[in-house]
Amino acid sequence: MEAELKKLRKRIEKEFAEKRRDVWFYPKRCKVKGWLGSKDVMFVGPNPSCNRFPTPQTNFFYDLLQRNKFENAHLTDLIKIRATNNEADEIINKYFKNQIKILEEEINIIKPKLIVIMGNRAKKAIERFNWKKRNLEYIYHYSLRFPRQKEKFIKNMKRIRKLIKIHERKN
Repeated sequence: MEAELKKLRKRIEKEFAEKRRDVWFYPKRCKVKGWLGSKDVMFVGPNPSCNRFPTPQTNFFYDLLQRNKFENAHLTDLIKIRATNNEADEIINKYFKNQIKILEEEINIIKPKLIVIMGNRAKKAIERFNWKKRNLEYIYHYSLRFPRQKEKFIKNMKRIRKLIKIHERKN
C-alpha cells in the first residue's frame, strides 16, 4: 500500500511541477504517518496552506490524532496545491475535477472505513461532487478560528473515534 501511495505522490509532484505549482502532502511526524497512513480513517482537508510545517494548528491536529489512536490514518487534501486562504476557493474550483480523480485513487488504495471531511470548503466541494455512497463524516477544520474552537474540534475527534469503534465491532 505504501509503495502505491509513493508512486501516486511522484506522479502528482511531476504533474504539478510541470505546471509550476507547489504541492504539499501531510508529512510523517512523531508517530503519525501523515499522507502515508493507510488504515481505517482518511482525514480530508480542502487544500494545503502556504504556512511552514509545523504550525501550532498542525501540532494540535497531530497530537489529537495520536491521542485518539489515528496515527496510521491517511491525511490528505482535496487539492494538493498550496494556496493562501484568499486564493483557496479559486484553486479548488479550478483544479477540483482533476484532483477529485486523484482523491478517488487514494481512496481505492486505502479503502478507508470512514472518510472525515474537515472544514466547510472541503464539505462544499464534496457536496458538489455528490458522494452519497461513501461513508462520510464532516467536522470542523483543525485550524478554523484556532485556538477558540479547540474544544469543538476535540469533541469532533472523540466522535470520530467512537464511530470507528462501531465500524470495528460490525466487522
